[in-house]
Amino acid sequence: MIEDDYDYDPRTGAVFSTDRSIRAVYDHAYVARYEKYPQAALSKIRAQLVNRWAPKATKVLDVGCGTGAFLEAMREVQPHAELHGYDVSPYPLPRFIRRAGSDWATGKWDVVTFFDSLEHFDSLDCVVEMNAQTVVVSLPWYHPCLGWKWFNDWKHRRPGEHLWHFTPDTLSNLFYRAKMRAVFLGNPEDQVRLPEQDARGPNILTMVFVR
Repeated sequence: MIEDDYDYDPRTGAVFSTDRSIRAVYDHAYVARYEKYPQAALSKIRAQLVNRWAPKATKVLDVGCGTGAFLEAMREVQPHAELHGYDVSPYPLPRFIRRAGSDWATGKWDVVTFFDSLEHFDSLDCVVEMNAQTVVVSLPWYHPCLGWKWFNDWKHRRPGEHLWHFTPDTLSNLFYRAKMRAVFLGNPEDQVRLPEQDARGPNILTMVFVR
């Protein structure tokens, strides 16, 4: 059972906040909160995963690219790929990254990545409708079996910031709507992103979907 300010999406089973007010400010200070993680190691984990499942990608888009750290790592493993980044705030990006516009979902991509971004979306319709051959997602791993008290105290329950909470099944249901299937499920980012408290389950869920 969940509280009144959360509900279940009938199409996927995912838990979402009924308060759709996005109160987070995605600026440089927000990005700096994540600098406590070893960025080079984290970006390498992500780039190696993408390279494993899409080794011949020629057009890659990172949605929620921040300062472009992941795309810099992608440049090392796939130097000939065309790299694009989209973010709601215009952070300065390395010159080799092409900045995508808010219409990114209408493009055609070999790979689209959502690292710590999908849970912030107001609507997920654009994700279902986009044209991508491979999608990689990393986000907080919701464990409903741990109960409401755990959820209420969970560090990733951030009203006005994290609007969606996924399990592997509900995330798979989302991409099933996009006619994509899961080929990888794990928590490789926990190597550098261990939970600060309550380590009763994996911290970060990572999944790869292909068309």
